[in-house]
Amino acid sequence: MLWKVMIIVVMTMMIILAILLLTSKVYIHIHYVYSQADHHIYVKFRFLKITLFQREITLDGVAGDIHMDDILQFIESIIREREVGKKMKNIWKELQVLKEEMKLIIRTVVFQEFCWKTNIGVQDAMTTGIAAGALWAVKGTAVGLVYQPSPFKRNPEIAVYPSFQQQVFRTDFSCMVSVKLGQAIRVTNKLLKNATIKKHT
Repeated sequence: MLWKVMIIVVMTMMIILAILLLTSKVYIHIHYVYSQADHHIYVKFRFLKITLFQREITLDGVAGDIHMDDILQFIESIIREREVGKKMKNIWKELQVLKEEMKLIIRTVVFQEFCWKTNIGVQDAMTTGIAAGALWAVKGTAVGLVYQPSPFKRNPEIAVYPSFQQQVFRTDFSCMVSVKLGQAIRVTNKLLKNATIKKHT
């Protein structure tokens, strides 16, 4: 009779432990920097106040070795050809395609911190002003998409600093999100299931 009681106690403790683990939060911190002198991403995972993983990855030479000059020339060409509105519409359409998947992920996380700052400047002052305005629009749209399904714990920090009469592009993005382990597992399974369904349709 005693061994039955012991089994029940052990099983009860295991269930309680499983519930505690599944309802505990995983904290994910991401910091991305792009500039002419520095291009890296830092990722950190923390669970139960224990750092499970952290790494800083240098991205020089990644994504086809994209340079600052290429980015600035691309921005200038869009503005000169008066295609800013068209490009913004294309970006919005691409976001709409991923909207459901994004919502599914974002609903499960809580944004503890959100900071995105960019410095941009080209030789022409008017082009710099237009580019800065377009970046504000992009950032405002991005924050709106994120904020609707998942409110921020703190107000997001977004900024665009136009640098007139000099050629510069630097972006610094940092965010920290928390997600319950059980929700993360459930959403991952759902995304994999949706991907499998789309693959066979």
